[in-house]
Amino acid sequence: MLEGLQALEEQLLRSVRAGRFPHAHIFEGPFGCGKKTLVDALCRALNCTGANPPCGLCPSCLRYAHGNAVNLLRLSPEKSAKVEEIRDLIERVAIRPFDGGRLTVVLENADRLTAQAQNALLKTLEEPPEYAVFFLITERMSALLSTIVSRCAVHHIHPLGEEECARVLVSRGIEAERARLLARAAQGSVGRALQIASDEAYMNDVRAVDAALDGIRAASDVPAAALALADEKRDAARTLELVEGWARARLLEGGALDGGRLLGAVADARMKLASNVSRQYAMELMLFAGLGKRNG
Repeated sequence: MLEGLQALEEQLLRSVRAGRFPHAHIFEGPFGCGKKTLVDALCRALNCTGANPPCGLCPSCLRYAHGNAVNLLRLSPEKSAKVEEIRDLIERVAIRPFDGGRLTVVLENADRLTAQAQNALLKTLEEPPEYAVFFLITERMSALLSTIVSRCAVHHIHPLGEEECARVLVSRGIEAERARLLARAAQGSVGRALQIASDEAYMNDVRAVDAALDGIRAASDVPAAALALADEKRDAARTLELVEGWARARLLEGGALDGGRLLGAVADARMKLASNVSRQYAMELMLFAGLGKRNG
């Protein structure tokens, strides 16, 4: 089972096993939250010939495991996907699988499809071949046309909580304190945490931001913390991302800094930095805005 997605995975697999699986799905969620892993499990299940799909042992499951799936079409645009790519895909969708199986069509980064490409896809989603199932994976469903969204079953995938994410990382051999820092920095995304786990420079930034924020006990501590956060050696966007993770982890905790206030202040700091406000001044304003009422 997928960490944090057990209920949704089992619900969808029951639909597959019962033969009541919709022909098109959108999976929306942040990077590393398990969207692709879940879709891969569903693709395997749709062509599994075992008793409890996906069994992992039948010829179809073994082909998937070795990267040789025959009933899989995948489009993974790095930049915008143009209409020609979708038309080519649609031509391939029109070819029925020779083994009588289900054709699984995976569109990764679906938010990168141009409007013309989405319109080209629309007719196929409206009148799909009975053997085809479409999976659109995206971090921003708002970039998809409403006509596309209305033809799909929509699933919103959320990151894990910090503690649950840390437990998963520990189960994968990461030391507990490092797992805690990674879970916070990745805001509950296991995939993101694993991606940055071996980046020692990133981990040093995590520790520095944590130390600066943890050191704030009152308004008088803000200038020193802002100076630490404004360190020119560190990317400002990364600093704000780490502050955001720190704030989310403390939404329900007390302390000098209020998690909810600080989250709102991070968004304002991004705008100030984009307007060329000095980094230290932007950080100070952010931290003062993030102070709880009794400390403000």
